[in-house]
Amino acid sequence: ISSRIAALAEIASREADEKAAAEIQVARQTAHAEKEKKNSQRLQQQDEAAWKTTLTEVAATEDIAEKIAVFEAYLEVETHTAHVEDADTQILQLKAAQHRLRIVAKKAEDARRLAAEKEVENARLAAIEAEKKQRPENGDTLRDAPELPEMVFVAGGTFQMGSNESDNEKPIHPVTLSDYYIGKYPVTFEEYEIFCTATKREKPTDNGWGRGKRPVIDVDHEDAIAYCAWVAQKTGKKYRLPTEAEWEFAASGGTLSKGFAFAGSNNLEEVGWYDKNSDDKKLAGNFVYGIIMANNGKTHPVGQKKANELGLFDMSGNVCEWCSDSYGDYASDRQLNPTGPTSGALRVYRGGSWIYDARDCRVSSRSHNTPSYRGKYIGFRLVLFALLVRG
Repeated sequence: ISSRIAALAEIASREADEKAAAEIQVARQTAHAEKEKKNSQRLQQQDEAAWKTTLTEVAATEDIAEKIAVFEAYLEVETHTAHVEDADTQILQLKAAQHRLRIVAKKAEDARRLAAEKEVENARLAAIEAEKKQRPENGDTLRDAPELPEMVFVAGGTFQMGSNESDNEKPIHPVTLSDYYIGKYPVTFEEYEIFCTATKREKPTDNGWGRGKRPVIDVDHEDAIAYCAWVAQKTGKKYRLPTEAEWEFAASGGTLSKGFAFAGSNNLEEVGWYDKNSDDKKLAGNFVYGIIMANNGKTHPVGQKKANELGLFDMSGNVCEWCSDSYGDYASDRQLNPTGPTSGALRVYRGGSWIYDARDCRVSSRSHNTPSYRGKYIGFRLVLFALLVRG
């Protein structure tokens, strides 16, 4: 009996221990749950405080990108859970508003750009109109001083330079030129001698034919350039020799051209002095130098023959005229204000002279010689770029 009592006592003790352990476990769980509850409440309070701060920061800025950044910063914290959906909704709405503002801003920028472009275009058109009103017309004249050559305005344009009449006139090719002025006549003895006196330069011979209004002769290429430089120094403008293209365009009548073979006519007799009419009597037949000279062939005062379409005289016959270009083959492609080859030992002169036959007085005919050559049949005329005139 005593052993049974001991067994029962042991069982009772064990059950008491188990009950105490269970009660301890329940107490621990209750304490943990309470702690979790308090922690959850604390996090919830922190979340609410963070959300309130978020809303305050969002309200404090007008910048949409900054508002979005504030909401995104709220979402980056893992413990912020109460207002995730609110934050996401706000971000979506703000991004939609941001997109709309970008569209509005782009439209405004496009409108400003178009307005600016329109303003620039209107200014360009106004400048063109002003230029048209200011721009001289073909044939208008300019003279910087009574002792200087009279110049004629040549409106720029595009023409077909060259011909198939001679190998050195090929290929025919398109050339575009800007506006310029060119001498109404070849430079005369009267004009050139003023330069010689002013620069203490030796006066060229007139070959016994007379001076005054006759075109100056016996001048080489360097003499012609020196005269241009003297006129440029006197006027402050860049007078120079014409390029070969400028010379041919002007001789052909520029944009008023009627396509004549000679400068102003298909009948050289009307517009120029050449081997058949520069003598004491008209000659016939082929060119014979001795006959021409025996018959007193010579230059004639400028402006006695008919002018061409631009009002230019003596561009076919009387005297050949130095150009600025070195002599060389033509380019075959389109040219803009060409100035000829960049180098070469020979210089171009154009127009034919009192001793040339008709074929060599055509507007497309080309001749050349060394820059130091002086002849009783070579003179020159001036060119002035039109933009330089208008400042």
